[in-house]
Amino acid sequence: MIDALLIAPFIFAGVASLLLGKRSKRYASYLSIASALIGTLMATYAVISENVAAVTRYTWIAFGGYSINISLTDAHLNMLLVLLIYIIAPLIMFYSLGFMDKRDEQSRFYFEINMFAAAMILFAISANLLTMIVAWEWLGITSYLLIGFWYHKKRAARAARMSITIIVFGDIAMLAALIVLWSTYGSTSFTYLLSQAASPIISVIGILIALAIFTKSAQFPFMGWLAEAMEGPTPVSAFLHSSTMVKAGVFLAIVLMPIFYETHIINLFLLFGIITALIGITNAVSAKHIKKILAYSTMEDLGLMMVAVGLNSIAAAIFFFVVQTFYKALLFLDAGAVMRANGEKESIFEMRGSRSNRLLFATMAIGALSIAGIFPFSGFLGKIGIDAQAATNIPLYAILIAIDFVSSAYIFRWLFVPMRQTSDTVLIGRYKRLPKSMVLPGVILAVSVFAADIIYFKLPAYLSIASISVGALHAVIESVAVALGLIISYYVYARSHMLKRHKSISMLLHNQLITEALYYSVGSVFYKVGYAFEYFEIYLYRFVKIIGALVYEAGGQIRRSVNGDVNLYVAGVAIGFIIMLLFVVFYL
Repeated sequence: MIDALLIAPFIFAGVASLLLGKRSKRYASYLSIASALIGTLMATYAVISENVAAVTRYTWIAFGGYSINISLTDAHLNMLLVLLIYIIAPLIMFYSLGFMDKRDEQSRFYFEINMFAAAMILFAISANLLTMIVAWEWLGITSYLLIGFWYHKKRAARAARMSITIIVFGDIAMLAALIVLWSTYGSTSFTYLLSQAASPIISVIGILIALAIFTKSAQFPFMGWLAEAMEGPTPVSAFLHSSTMVKAGVFLAIVLMPIFYETHIINLFLLFGIITALIGITNAVSAKHIKKILAYSTMEDLGLMMVAVGLNSIAAAIFFFVVQTFYKALLFLDAGAVMRANGEKESIFEMRGSRSNRLLFATMAIGALSIAGIFPFSGFLGKIGIDAQAATNIPLYAILIAIDFVSSAYIFRWLFVPMRQTSDTVLIGRYKRLPKSMVLPGVILAVSVFAADIIYFKLPAYLSIASISVGALHAVIESVAVALGLIISYYVYARSHMLKRHKSISMLLHNQLITEALYYSVGSVFYKVGYAFEYFEIYLYRFVKIIGALVYEAGGQIRRSVNGDVNLYVAGVAIGFIIMLLFVVFYL
């Protein structure tokens, strides 16, 4: 029963925010924080309790001998995702107290973000494909609303349309997988699906679900929407990139990993994961938007998670899945605070003085050290776990180490450039007057980045999976790679202040333009195909119209022949008799 109750806090807070927000705008924020904290307690209890992966079914529609059920589960893996959502949610709500300072926006914001979180909880506890599709679509709709929250801005409206347009391809694929699964096996249960042996039908279902996973988790070639989603409010970016929507595809890939392994679709995850990670780091190196750099790093992280899936290492995939939640939420919240202090500027090259608020800068540094993979931060264990699984494949291992090096270089560039000193007392004052609600969540998340190391030792026993084997050589190689990235970034951006950007190199690395060109080309093909069908329809209509006119005219002639002339009737019978006689003679 607790699985259903886990959704209740967000549903209650969302509806109440919309209703009570008309009386007092602050009610929405306080109620959302309180509800999220209650949910955190419930999720913690669900994780530490000795539950036995029970599945609860609620009849949705019953007809004839069939029933359509909403199925929920409290399995350990599902409860782990629920707990991550409930750890991040109250911090996002608290941060929004200071960030969403326009009273007329608060009730709508808290309604939408609570509904978004409720959709993710439903997704996390889904026990069959039907329930997951309901949550999947719910996530898509609410993410569209949140990305386009400031709909009066053209860029926000464009970003929202772009995200929903790309994701809808995966939605169609997911629906097709559901239809094939139900029509073939009469069941949509994940347990039943995982019990089936590899077959052509299972392969088709697997490919369709993999397509849906790639769109939702921004894998090549569907990753273009992820960076554009930064047009939404910063709390939305932090929530979306850390523990909710973009993680949905990865989570589903982990749940159905045995199916992908048996049908060899797992190789696609490895291939597209590497491509996505490489695209992510090249864009991050060339980007200057403080939030988009982090968005491209999320693209890299998601690609690495897919690589772990492709290597059939569930432990490495889940551990990196968990630790990335904390440092990514931390960095996005800190980015929002730096933007607020700098008058909502977006380029890191236009920002200064982040060291003016020591607490803020300390949390930024901790987040950067973790995402780079510096020991003993949890990001180090997360990345080395994936690298170690690829150690037997030398080319792949070399690529992953190169990714670690570049990742370290660009994230310290993100840290060092805005920390340049400033004599602007107004700017310094803004840093010092940042609302506590925008700084304290970062402190909690910074502590969580350290605490996440414990998960490395506890996770295998909790999920009953094999532990991650990491050798000392792997640790040394990764440490050297990320240290080189840090040193180069320090001398280029912190010490030498070489801030001049080379446009030609930036254009080469910033392949988002190439991606959008690809989307445009594919869209043009569909447009031309649609145009061809339109012409075909026009000519088909004209042909049918002509045939109809001829039939109508023939009918008119026949109608006019019925005039009572006996001779005409006799002649008609005679002609008909002759035709029948000729048919009998020549064809029978």
